Amino acid sequence: MAAPEYLSTTDTMLIYMENKKVSLGVAAIIHLDGPVPFDDYVSDFTHRLELMPRMRQKVVKTPYGLGLPRWEHDDSFDLRNHITKVTLPSPGTEDQLHAFVSDKMSSHIDMDRPPWEIYVIDGLADERGAALMKVHHCMTDGQGAEKIYATIMDFEKTAPRTEPIELSKIDHLGKSGGVRRVVDALTTGTAKRFSETRRMLTGTPPNARPEEERQQSKALLKTYSKAQGIRFGFNANVSGRTHYGFVNLALEELRAIRSTHGGTVNDVFLTAVTGMLDRVAREEGSEVAERFCRFHLAANIRDEENKDAWGNHATLIPTLVPMGIADPLERLRKITEYTQHAKDVNLAQTMQETLTLQSFLLPAPLLRLLGASITSEVFNGLLMRFKKNLPRNLYATNVRWPEITAFLGGRQIENFRPLVPVAPATGLIFAAITYGPALQVTLAGDPSCIPDMKVYAGYLQEAYEELRDAAGVDTEEGAPALVANAELSGV
Repeated sequence: MAAPEYLSTTDTMLIYMENKKVSLGVAAIIHLDGPVPFDDYVSDFTHRLELMPRMRQKVVKTPYGLGLPRWEHDDSFDLRNHITKVTLPSPGTEDQLHAFVSDKMSSHIDMDRPPWEIYVIDGLADERGAALMKVHHCMTDGQGAEKIYATIMDFEKTAPRTEPIELSKIDHLGKSGGVRRVVDALTTGTAKRFSETRRMLTGTPPNARPEEERQQSKALLKTYSKAQGIRFGFNANVSGRTHYGFVNLALEELRAIRSTHGGTVNDVFLTAVTGMLDRVAREEGSEVAERFCRFHLAANIRDEENKDAWGNHATLIPTLVPMGIADPLERLRKITEYTQHAKDVNLAQTMQETLTLQSFLLPAPLLRLLGASITSEVFNGLLMRFKKNLPRNLYATNVRWPEITAFLGGRQIENFRPLVPVAPATGLIFAAITYGPALQVTLAGDPSCIPDMKVYAGYLQEAYEELRDAAGVDTEEGAPALVANAELSGV
């Protein structure tokens, strides 16, 4: 019988942070060059599911929250509860697809089952197809999702296998009563928490670092907290709905800007986003001179040992970006200077050490209280009312995947758009991923504070073109079009 496998404290917090208006599912909307044959796709998926036992496991909580939740095999697992066919009514417009996606992204995943779902969508105009793939954030982070997609997608056109296989039985824990679950959680689960903390804090490779670096990192955090901030209209409590806008950026252009003017592709991306935010601030009548926008940038901290592990192995890097700089190249220089310094002092590890220690010191029952507090309207309302500088204005993530062309159900993937939820006081989030020759950027916003995502996507397009032109980069022949797609909105 297998030993119990407990969620990490980070993964546990992502469950406790959910409420009626906060749903922590992460997803992708995949546009295909044709409809997927549903029955064949389901049959084929059994072969792929055999390679991912975690996708047949559900989260089981310890009674009264006395310990960490754990993964257990779902004895009633039925693939048809997780893969659903959806046919859009005629005429199958983008707006209809967008309304469906927004509705599903604004709803909660059923945590009484393995926390994932796939919708295979047909009925679109022009004989196209689509798929929406959604998992709860406790299962994986953006970089970790690569192994899921690498398993369920193909990298050459392959017809679906039409004969399903019988899934093998998983060696798992037997049924146990509440007392036994609590005992296991207080022993094995607590040992897992201690192991996580020890690994991060003992200073053993690969986490050894000099004390000077640690102090410089803390000094940078102090600078972050004291800088003169700014507030946007989207720094408000959220409605529980999310809609989206999209922009494609040519990777070759981004790299040309980086090669000529320094920094990384992510720095170039962040510079364009900051230019967009300048436009938003001016539209709202906010002062931008000598003000800073606070980003929390998601950073992958997977090492060789856990590069293929499930769960979340990322941290958030507090990042200051300067507002009110008219010259986009000067803006790029300032941003590159900050992000390079953050790397030099290993700010990502400082953040992870801090979060790991804080979560370890909290008894398991208080993790539920902390998670609920972080996303509560009351807490965030007080924060926005009484705190001069918000801890962050928005989140951003940029996941680097191989530059490939992939297929799903025998159909070529034309666009792969990451979808993320918004959070209280942070009604705008950026998510980007490389697919093919493009950096595919998603803007996720709450319609109660950003009624029209097309406007924001258009601002990002303008800011990027301004930066590209200032850098002297010609528009790449045959590059993916820089487009602000129709918003995904169900409201």
